[in-house]
Amino acid sequence: MSKSHRRGNHIIKMKINESWVKEDADLKLGIVGAFKSLLTDTGEWRANIDGLAFQSINEDDASKMENALG
Repeated sequence: MSKSHRRGNHIIKMKINESWVKEDADLKLGIVGAFKSLLTDTGEWRANIDGLAFQSINEDDASKMENALG
């Protein structure tokens, strides 16, 4: 009974370029595009992270994640 009030995280609609998007495929493309724009090098100044150590995943795990996102 403890999970009877459990809520899932779902995006039903999202505003992209001043228009509301509701279709699953369009939502996925919008979210992917937003993250790509955040991660794309625009040539503007960014903080230098040289010398910082980060954990990483191996190529097999990365490939599995990419395949799962389709």
